[in-house]
Formats: sequence, structure tokens, C-alpha cells
Amino acid sequence: MPPQESPLPHSAEPCPGDEVTAVDALLERWLELTVREGDAIRRADWARLGELQASKRTLQPLLDLARSRVPSGRFANLEPIRRLERTNLDLLVSVRRIAESERDGLQQSRRNLSRLQRSYVARSTSVWETSA
Repeated sequence: MPPQESPLPHSAEPCPGDEVTAVDALLERWLELTVREGDAIRRADWARLGELQASKRTLQPLLDLARSRVPSGRFANLEPIRRLERTNLDLLVSVRRIAESERDGLQQSRRNLSRLQRSYVARSTSVWETSA
């Protein structure tokens, strides 16, 4: 398993006292991870998606802390991230529906094959049955 990505690029480590820059760097990293998540979903690379989500879980507390130090009006530019997150969610919902449909089709095929197999199995006549 590849090492977990650092939540911050090395060049984007926040400087103490520069909360706005820290928030910008964290939001940029979040956006980058979200774009990569979408790519992983489209490629059905579930292991990679898990790694990216783990990176975001690591990033979340840092972002929460930085955001608590900056006036809320600073976050008016979150819309691109929200749109990407929504797009990724919609894509996951679509992939899940397709997978569930395929699973249901396979289950129906299994049931049909089982019935077909039973219809070809020779029925044994019980010793107690007699032919008249």
C-alpha cells in the first residue's frame, strides 16, 4: 500500500500568524484531493479513492482550526469545491446504481441456472413407489 499523501504540499505549509494563507493552502489541497477523487471514481480505483479520502480526513482538522481563526466572510470562494464534491457524490451514486443493477442481474441468472439444473437432474424413484 503506498504511503498516505501528506495533507499539505511541502511548499504550502502554513506560516504561523498567516491564517488566510494557511486557509488558502488547505483549501487548495482539498480541491486537489477532490479532483483526484473524481478521477479515481471514474477509473473505479477504489483503493486510490480510499487513500485520497484518508488524506482528506487528515486535512479536515487542520482546515477546521485554520478556519476558526479567519472571519467567515473569507470562505465565499468555496463554491468550486462544493460543486466538485457534489459531482463526485453524483458519480458515486451512479456507479453504485450500475453495480447494484449488475448484482441483481447476476443473482437472477444464478437463480435461473439453479432452476435449470434442478430440471435436468434425474428424479430418483422411491423404493416404495410402484408402477401400476
